[in-house]
Amino acid sequence: MPGRHESPRYKAPLQSALLGAAAVLAVALPGARADDDIDARIRGFAAHVLALRQAAMEGADTEAVTRIPGSGPRERAAALWAPFFENASVLLGRLQSPAPTALFYNPLLDVALVTYWRQEEDGYRAAVLRALPGERLNDPRARAIPAVPAWATASDGPIDALAETTGFRLDAFRYTDPAEARKGWRLRTTFAADAAAGREVRSRLLDHAVRRAGWYSGKDAWLAPTLTAIQKALASDDPAAVIAAAPATDDATAEVIARMPVEYAEGLLLDEVLVAGDDGRLLFGSSPDDGDIYVIALCRLEGGICGLRRILFVSLTDWVQPDADASRTEGG
Repeated sequence: MPGRHESPRYKAPLQSALLGAAAVLAVALPGARADDDIDARIRGFAAHVLALRQAAMEGADTEAVTRIPGSGPRERAAALWAPFFENASVLLGRLQSPAPTALFYNPLLDVALVTYWRQEEDGYRAAVLRALPGERLNDPRARAIPAVPAWATASDGPIDALAETTGFRLDAFRYTDPAEARKGWRLRTTFAADAAAGREVRSRLLDHAVRRAGWYSGKDAWLAPTLTAIQKALASDDPAAVIAAAPATDDATAEVIARMPVEYAEGLLLDEVLVAGDDGRLLFGSSPDDGDIYVIALCRLEGGICGLRRILFVSLTDWVQPDADASRTEGG
């Protein structure tokens, strides 16, 4: 589980056959199948949306993100926004209209980018981009937005809070921009309000960038060997070896890990590190291009070494609290 933007940089795609997840959460209309013209239009729109995401993720399209009110200097756009897109889930809305919408949502940062599109002769063009803290998807008037997302400090445990928050945010977009809507979008906000929200988003992006720089600095001597231990455990083809490496890992997870292709473990990148109690650390990792499934490892810091305790796979869109209360970090 190497850190993001380190060298070498692995970019193995998530094995959909293994975990059955996709980056695009909605690319078709609910209910009866759409006719061929609508179906082709939806596929075309989805392709344009994902192309924007890919270009921004690779730093090849800074023009798109610098059009976001409050996004900051152009020269910093690629560095700040590329990690956002790497963990962004995608949701499409208003698919039966000539002016559809698309949500890019990063659950770890609790940051949303709502994009408004227009159909043109040669496809679709992103006409307006709005960045906002996730809280404002549910409550446009939400105030006192903290730099660190609330899920990361939730008293009931960050994993449950992360999954619950993600569900709230995606449901809010589905409510305001339903996939089956025939009417195109209409902005109900001002440039000044968008710029203020953009500055709050930039605060979260900057805060995460500072934490990420700390991971690479080497000041936490325990981190590099812990990442190596996690990657070794995930590359094991023996469930017993997985449990030996992380004793509190449940049998079902150990079996899944043992069946995973080794490329998956090699492709994981570090997304977040949280302090859990006095000596616990939670490490979040994912495969690039996926904003739904995370590998979460709990370790205990003692004598400069963080010994692995448990490894979990979490699908944020299909999270069910396990019998052993794994989301509470004080548990084994």
